[in-house]
Amino acid sequence: MKWLIIIALAITSTGKLIAQDSVGFELLNLEKEIFHAQKDTLKNEFCLKKFNLSMSHDLTKKRLLFELNRVQEHLISDTLKRLNYLWNSSLVTKLNKEFAYSNMYFDMYINESADSSDQSKILGLLIKAEIDSANYFEFLNEKVNDSSYNCMNCLHELNQYVLPHKRRYVIASTIFPGLGTMLTGDLYNGFGSLLLVPGSVYVVFNLWSSGLYFNAISWGYALIPRLYFGNTSLTIEKVKLIEKRNLNKLANQCRLSISQKLILYPINYKL
Repeated sequence: MKWLIIIALAITSTGKLIAQDSVGFELLNLEKEIFHAQKDTLKNEFCLKKFNLSMSHDLTKKRLLFELNRVQEHLISDTLKRLNYLWNSSLVTKLNKEFAYSNMYFDMYINESADSSDQSKILGLLIKAEIDSANYFEFLNEKVNDSSYNCMNCLHELNQYVLPHKRRYVIASTIFPGLGTMLTGDLYNGFGSLLLVPGSVYVVFNLWSSGLYFNAISWGYALIPRLYFGNTSLTIEKVKLIEKRNLNKLANQCRLSISQKLILYPINYKL
């Protein structure tokens, strides 16, 4: 029984290795053709073939970006190949978080193809949301103009999200140490600071009034700045934590909305 399992695993692994070697051999052959090509147009054609082959075999996104950058789009004469290249370039640069380039390639694709498919609308909104609100809503109003896509506005909200009145928490802790921390929901640390800082000021005042100047200065220098600025720093960290928590919640809701759209209209490479 053990031998049967070993033989089955060996056959399966061998098949995978042969497939990998086949892809690697084909990519190597194309690289050889690129090296020996004399004309720029011919070299570019081989670069484009290698880029397409890399996508069809799901190579890493960084490798795809490398192959993409070797292709010169102005040398692609075939209209369909050029449009496919621009679409694929939008996707690859988007996956690599090169949003400015992704936006550039997508605009070129839309201008040359006038594509109004659901896939292009979704990809456009995904890309424009990474640029700025003006680009996003301009594309939404001019190219999409469909209320069923309003669910994707969470993309814009996610990128532009800032915790409402976040500065008020810090200002509150600056004026009344501990108050801002309490407003973030951390009652224990907030109430402690609310007691300790005024209490320390009161102790220092009494020590100074009693003529114990050295003790007053030592106490005030050692504790008051630490307690005061420490609470302000704590409030800032608490605000960041609340903002991050809200962002994660919004991101999860947005991911669900986008995934439902992508299930209906999946976005794939065009080969």
